[in-house]
Amino acid sequence: MNLGQKIKDLRENRGLKQQELAESIGITASMISMYESNKKKPGRENIVKLANVLNVDPNYLMYEDVKTLTDKDKRDVAKTLDKIMGDLNDGTNAPLFYGDEMSETDRMLLKNALGNALEILKIKNKEKYTPKKYKK
Repeated sequence: MNLGQKIKDLRENRGLKQQELAESIGITASMISMYESNKKKPGRENIVKLANVLNVDPNYLMYEDVKTLTDKDKRDVAKTLDKIMGDLNDGTNAPLFYGDEMSETDRMLLKNALGNALEILKIKNKEKYTPKKYKK
């Protein structure tokens, strides 16, 4: 399913008019119409705003045919992320610090980036390694 169709389906499923969706993210209804007809693609900032209003993961909007993660997948990602961050905190991967301690802000930014990367990898691996008979 293409981006325009995803936006339209999500908007309609939530009972929103183009005007209502547009106002909620600060753009015009004609821009929503162009997004839905694939005449224009929203930028990253508007993708995030659309995802928030439509209550979906931004990755679902940004990538064609991205499957969402199950609760088990999310727990696996969180467990892996906690292990990586634990290794960083106890100094196991000290070369990442380049000689200095990481600030709390840098640690949080790194954790968010790693979390997003792990989720995308999980989705790609599921698509690659799931046998065809189990795919919908």
